[in-house]
Amino acid sequence: MSSFQNFVDSCLAKNTKQHAYQVGIVDSQTIEVLQEYHIEIATNEIYLTQKGLTHLCRPTKRNRNRALSLEDIYTIPTILKHPSALFLDTQQNRLNLLYCFQNSKKCLKLIVDTNCYVHKGEKLTIVKTAGYIYPYDMKNSKYRLIQGVWEMQGETVTLS
Repeated sequence: MSSFQNFVDSCLAKNTKQHAYQVGIVDSQTIEVLQEYHIEIATNEIYLTQKGLTHLCRPTKRNRNRALSLEDIYTIPTILKHPSALFLDTQQNRLNLLYCFQNSKKCLKLIVDTNCYVHKGEKLTIVKTAGYIYPYDMKNSKYRLIQGVWEMQGETVTLS
């Protein structure tokens, strides 16, 4: 079992004092795009906080079948490192990076807040929430694809 899996299990069991866990890093290409849009980034490292983990597992998400399974939560570091697609929400200053994963069975998105106060005035870049989505949820003019490809309704979205 990885140390990330231990962090997740401890958080869900409410048996940890660890506040946050580094799950990824914002690459230089993405930082350049954020700078183009004058979006602040607190840290290049991406963290998952105990509060964030609880948020993405909350009952309202489970009731709508949008909460990630434990198996998918364990893949968060991999998705951040190798997303199928990475979108920028051009209309948000904070909840703006959308790391998406897609295969023949499911699609999910991780929403990253690049400038979040998380603990005693400390600012971090964090996974704010996550959930299962439909491919066409990403078909919105406010989303700019900045990495990868995305399949939706027979259409492939690629970098132009």
